[in-house]
Amino acid sequence: MAKSKQAKDLDQWTGEEWGTKSGKPSTQGPDATGERYKPKADHADDSPQQTAAETRTKRSAGKRGEQYAKYKKPAKRQKIKSAMKSRKA
Repeated sequence: MAKSKQAKDLDQWTGEEWGTKSGKPSTQGPDATGERYKPKADHADDSPQQTAAETRTKRSAGKRGEQYAKYKKPAKRQKIKSAMKSRKA
C-alpha cells in the first residue's frame, strides 16, 4: 500500500535536522537560549530581524507558561504569494 501525503510529509519532517540557530538548547538546562527550534535549513533563510522577533515571541510565550508559541508568517512567504498573485493578474 502506498503512503499517504501526510505520511510522506511526516517522514520528511522527522528526517530533517532540527535545532536552534546558535546550536544551543532552546528550553532545557542552564545554557538554554529560548530561541526558536526548527529545521536547520530554515535558519539559513532568516534575517537577523526575523530571528530576533521569533526569539522574542518564544521567550514571551514561555514566560506566560505556554508550551507552544504562535509565530507570524515570514515576510519572505508573503512576498512570494504577492508576486504569484501579480503574475496571475
